[in-house]
Amino acid sequence: MTISKAVRIVEVGPRDGLQNIKEPVPTSVKLELIQRLRATGLRTIELTSVVSPKAIPQLADCRDVLGNESIRQLQGERGLRLPVLVPNVKGLDIAIEHGVKEVAVFISATEGFSKANINCTVQQGIERAKAVAEKATECGMAVRGYVSCIFADPFDGPTEPSAVLHCVQELLDMGCYEVSLGDTLGVGSPDKVRSLLRYLVDHNVPLDKMAGHFHDTYGQAVANVWEAYNCGVRVFDSSVGGLGGCPYAPGAKGNVATEDLVYMFETAGIDTGVDLLKLVETGVWISRPWPHSLQTVVVPNNQQEIDILVYDQRHKRLVSLSFRREPQAHPHATKKGQHTYLLTRLIEDTTADTSISRLIITGTGQFFCKGIDFSKEFTPVAQGGITSDAQFTRLTRLFGEID
Repeated sequence: MTISKAVRIVEVGPRDGLQNIKEPVPTSVKLELIQRLRATGLRTIELTSVVSPKAIPQLADCRDVLGNESIRQLQGERGLRLPVLVPNVKGLDIAIEHGVKEVAVFISATEGFSKANINCTVQQGIERAKAVAEKATECGMAVRGYVSCIFADPFDGPTEPSAVLHCVQELLDMGCYEVSLGDTLGVGSPDKVRSLLRYLVDHNVPLDKMAGHFHDTYGQAVANVWEAYNCGVRVFDSSVGGLGGCPYAPGAKGNVATEDLVYMFETAGIDTGVDLLKLVETGVWISRPWPHSLQTVVVPNNQQEIDILVYDQRHKRLVSLSFRREPQAHPHATKKGQHTYLLTRLIEDTTADTSISRLIITGTGQFFCKGIDFSKEFTPVAQGGITSDAQFTRLTRLFGEID
């Protein structure tokens, strides 16, 4: 079978990208985000999730999003997929009421995350997803599947490939047209990706039924996508600006940035159907109110206005991207005796100032290491007892703010 070079990108920013942002995002902003994403040429955009407001407060306005006239018009656009994530039949009924044509169901490959995320066992999660899929199919709706924690569970540790296989087979058997393999914690690597895909293919899971969903906790997401592509996968989930995360996966970072995927594929001569210029503009726009959520490496950040040359594969030409970089703070820490110390308050004050996008730390001193001298004579950290505990607390706060 000949595998196409072109890829299909599933934009999950309006749902997966926004769900972990603590500050409420206005419904009007979500609606404009969807329209902007559509204008880039993206053909699959996950709109929202019909989920309990207690579970995901950010998506409490799901009915308002789905009921908006602009979304209803998009629902009628030919060739455009607008899936909605639903956790149960109740959520499906709401989606049906609002004219949704495609839903997504999800299950975890591991018990710990399943319990934390949807408060049930893996098997119970499969039964819930099956009930949704069967009713959705009866109503003429398309169904997409998600499997979470394909490499590791935040509570149970490493995931067995056989557990992933079981979930994938169950989702395909219940009628899902494709299954997205989710590295929820972002702990995957190209070698792990290749190994899992080979295992699934060897157990008769078709490559054209699989999609990749990689988080970028350790900076491996783009590499993992490229490895999956070379293994034959042609569908990838991503989020504009690299926004994302899961409240039930401690430590996990955002999704791979859509900008990064489009840039990587287009410069490699692989068609995505997406306008990179419009996409970058959208990523900058949606990330401005939440600067610490921006994960993409396509858009740099500094003081000056700069131009970046990018090859536009679709139009076969070089184009210039201009960005005015935001202000940055540059504290210089000094202390007599050639030893420097950083105050946690300094980091807290600068991160609280949304006009500052970058903090550059420099200092003078014999032992300048993030502003802390760990030698026994100058810090209580090595002296034991209460003083060590106090220093540990201060260090934890400091590095927590820096992160």
